[in-house]
Amino acid sequence: MVVWILYHMEDKAANWALPLINNIIKGKGSAPTTIKALGLCFKEAFADPETKRAAAHKIAALVQTASTAEYIAEFCNEVAELDWNKEAYIAQFTRGLHWKVKELLSTKDNIQTILRPYLLLNQN
Repeated sequence: MVVWILYHMEDKAANWALPLINNIIKGKGSAPTTIKALGLCFKEAFADPETKRAAAHKIAALVQTASTAEYIAEFCNEVAELDWNKEAYIAQFTRGLHWKVKELLSTKDNIQTILRPYLLLNQN
């Protein structure tokens, strides 16, 4: 499937894909073998560094002003552009929560376990 996707790329992406296809066919190098790995390689090759910087600034300024669900949705949208570790996501997420929500979470034993399903932390 990865080769098929690479084979059907066009323009700059096709130029980028050719060496990867060659490596996969010859069994050389560290070419991606899964769709997820291919996505990460593609993002690394074509991602705009300013996008990451802008997302980091937006997420640093993000605070809960409405429902927790809305805050989670906005947070997850910004996180999609970043490649932080789980602890950084948790710290930034809890920093922006409304004080009342923080107070409620402080009564729980493992905040990461509570937040993992909402922040999709199993994927990192």
